[in-house]
Amino acid sequence: MEWVENDALFKKELRQGFKWQLHVAKYFKDLGFDVDVPKLRIRESVNEISEFSDEPDIVWCGRIFEVKSRKVSFTCPADFPYQTIMVDTVSGWKAKEHKPTEYICVSTLTGAIICLGGETQPLWTEREAFDYTRKIRDMFYEADKSLWMPVDIMVRQMECFGRGK
Repeated sequence: MEWVENDALFKKELRQGFKWQLHVAKYFKDLGFDVDVPKLRIRESVNEISEFSDEPDIVWCGRIFEVKSRKVSFTCPADFPYQTIMVDTVSGWKAKEHKPTEYICVSTLTGAIICLGGETQPLWTEREAFDYTRKIRDMFYEADKSLWMPVDIMVRQMECFGRGK
């Protein structure tokens, strides 16, 4: 069975990802930022998949934040255990009509948050990799860890825009 047809795995991964979206949103809210997390919507069938490709994870001041959780231990970009960090699947990124302004990677082991500006996309590389959770081989965008920033740097940038939506 294809991963997209495996409703149980799809829903489990979706709920797990949503948990980490809320983790990141709480971090920003605790700092006084008025971020919005759209309600979790779950498709009724695999035929509806295209309706969800542009669903934002977090929205703030017109900026779209895409949250990716990784089962990797890190506290900042410098101690990320690999030279590159996966950003998104190539197909997933291309399917988004509204490209994320920021990518956020959160460690499910430490809770640490690191960030990548969407404007760095021309510097990303493509690599085929095997996704052990979904049991599929896919093309992924990845960015050198030197392009990623600690969350406190992004917070300082956000403060320039104010705290509201």
